[in-house]
Amino acid sequence: RLVSIISGGQGIGVSFGNVVAKALAASEEQRDELVSLGKDSHVELSFQNADGIWCTNWDSIPDFKPSELFNDGYNAPLQTDSKLLTNVHYENIFESLGIEGCSPIGG
Repeated sequence: RLVSIISGGQGIGVSFGNVVAKALAASEEQRDELVSLGKDSHVELSFQNADGIWCTNWDSIPDFKPSELFNDGYNAPLQTDSKLLTNVHYENIFESLGIEGCSPIGG
């Protein structure tokens, strides 16, 4: 149950996901429901049910270059309190990032 969240500037919003939803012909209402931040949003529901959240920053990568997307994802901070996920050799693990768009509300 690991969730990877792609945020705009790690906290501005989930605009990369919005672009993907738009490319898949989702209406504005559907896109808002999928990627909006708030206590009843799908994003928040995913946060609450995730064992960990990788907080990537794909909006900062011009032209969505695959190698840069990979590097950002590979080096992104992981927010988790899961014993399974914290018992690995990965240096960028945090119990709480406190970043809107990467952390549960209140977390």
